[in-house]
Amino acid sequence: MSVEAYCRDPRFEIITAAVWRNAPDRLPAGCDAYHGTRDEIRRALAGEARRHPDAVWAAHNAWFDGYILECLLGVHPRMLLCTAALSNWTGHSRIAGRSLKALCRLIGLGRKGEDREAAKGMRLADFTPGGLERYEIYCRHDAFLAAQLLNSQLRDRRVTPEVLEMVDMSVRMYTRPLLELDRARLEAYRERLLAGQDADRERMRRLFDFPDRDSFLKALRGRDSFTAMLRRLGAEVPMKRSAARERAAGEAAAARDRFMARIAEGTFDPADKPALARALRAIREPVDVPALAKGDPGFMALASGPDPDVALLCRMRQGNNGNALLSRTETLLGIASRGPRLSVPLMPWASHTGRYTGALGSGESSDRVNLQNLPKRDGDLGLREAIRAPEGMVIVAGDSRQIEARVGAWVAGEERLLEGFRGGEDLYAGMAAEIEGIPAEEIAGGCAAGDPRYKAMRAVGKVTMLSSQYGIGPGLLALYFSRAGLALAPDAAGHRARAREIHALYNRRHARIAACRAECGRSLDRLASSPPGTVLRLGPAPGAALFRTGGGAGAVLLTSGFLLLYPNLRRAGDGYAYDLYEGGRQAERRLYGGLLFANLVQAYSFHILWLQGLAINRRWRVVSNVHDSWVAVCRGDEADAAAAGMLGILRAPPPWAAGVPLDAEVQVSGCYDIA
Repeated sequence: MSVEAYCRDPRFEIITAAVWRNAPDRLPAGCDAYHGTRDEIRRALAGEARRHPDAVWAAHNAWFDGYILECLLGVHPRMLLCTAALSNWTGHSRIAGRSLKALCRLIGLGRKGEDREAAKGMRLADFTPGGLERYEIYCRHDAFLAAQLLNSQLRDRRVTPEVLEMVDMSVRMYTRPLLELDRARLEAYRERLLAGQDADRERMRRLFDFPDRDSFLKALRGRDSFTAMLRRLGAEVPMKRSAARERAAGEAAAARDRFMARIAEGTFDPADKPALARALRAIREPVDVPALAKGDPGFMALASGPDPDVALLCRMRQGNNGNALLSRTETLLGIASRGPRLSVPLMPWASHTGRYTGALGSGESSDRVNLQNLPKRDGDLGLREAIRAPEGMVIVAGDSRQIEARVGAWVAGEERLLEGFRGGEDLYAGMAAEIEGIPAEEIAGGCAAGDPRYKAMRAVGKVTMLSSQYGIGPGLLALYFSRAGLALAPDAAGHRARAREIHALYNRRHARIAACRAECGRSLDRLASSPPGTVLRLGPAPGAALFRTGGGAGAVLLTSGFLLLYPNLRRAGDGYAYDLYEGGRQAERRLYGGLLFANLVQAYSFHILWLQGLAINRRWRVVSNVHDSWVAVCRGDEADAAAAGMLGILRAPPPWAAGVPLDAEVQVSGCYDIA
């Protein structure tokens, strides 16, 4: 269950609330634990807030504790911090995970108790007096550990007031929501989805002459029948190497060799003829199989490709032609049934490069809400239109345009690009002009007129600019074009050949960016051969230092204070590898010059973005972030002033990035369709 669904469930109850007071010079030190009815606990915590109105409140998972505090109990602290979010900033979560137990063990703060596990499934009435006393001690100890963790984090010089403000703003998106759900619109949208899903299935059933719906769905799930349908539509079936078949073929070849040796020796037993025949058949079996899994790149390319029937058929097999939207609609309807407000789950600095993620905890989903990937580009705004501003208020959304391309040019010193950005040129159209050999003005004008041919050209330029900056190979670039529905040639071979030409053209045109990626690679080479404690100036990155810790990790300290951390950095093949804690375990990740450059650009970009988000939030309530966009809510009568103010904030770089030519666009609406 999501935090919201769990806390709003009628069965939810508060067993104990423990409060550790951490500032003996201003507050009474020590810890209290409160029991009783929800109203009794609310009065106790509200009393804490009244007695200490200037106190900062903190919890290890403030989305959970804060949701109870603000949404259920109506207690609103001046500032609400989360030690789990701060562990993302300090880098400790990327080494050990975000749990209180793991962080306390890593930092050496003490051992977390196990009473919570023993109390799982118990309600307040199930506790004996002694059991409740033990549980209270456990809760007090948890509060103490969280306080010690916070103290440790606050001693880190990189934890600035702006960092604390960012945590508070992010937590309040969830614990003090403003966006509202229109239940009637959601119900109508659900009916449209169900009707459209049935219509699509019926059309495809008739296209392939299946006698009924069940036989079509059965064929959709079968590998051979599905590939036959793809070929009937003229699609090239993507293939991949099967490890299981490769292993079976190797075992069959070994068996054949044993039988052949026995034949040569004259010791072959005729009873083994069937086994020999099976081995020979297994050897002839192809080791390549159709790549039809949801995550297979070739299949993903078909599902987002230009042929509408092929794309629909693949999405039906994936189960997301309507099911994912329907599931999300049901989730929002469930939230709307419990209350009109929509809490937005976003965890700051949770990705490796510092950007938001929708998952609030280890192994958690984003409440199946995740406003960062709501449908929009295909014109389906049904869900967005059901998310609305409160009565008398409007939504103001500001999008930082091409921020990674602009920051990448600044990091690399690519003056040609920087001048283009400063002059307001359409650089996607400019790249398309280089590719097509026609004037950029013609492409831009055609796009403005809505000509699909010119829009496709500009889209090719955009994919090229955004993808090639980080040094991907031509094969991957060809795949990105396919995923965007851009066919560069009538056949697959021609598509790949054209992608190679575009890849080479980009690198010739942006030599400084290519040189910057190479310098990042050389910096990794130097670091790998240096002892722990070595600090290197990372040439292309303004204000960045690359160093090797005593524990063998590689790290980049950015101007912001954010650490790009590469634990257990080591050579691996022709590049490097490091271990990153995610999903509850250590996972190996690869690293090379182009990827280090990408990490730098993305980390710098989000630093600029979150500083802008804070500036916006000081004037208008920020309620969400969608990648490079901030979404705020203001009164309807101040919409124009808010739009102008937000535009000014998004176009102004911080002093340390004064050379970045930022730009943005801002829109105002009564609903979430502009985000």
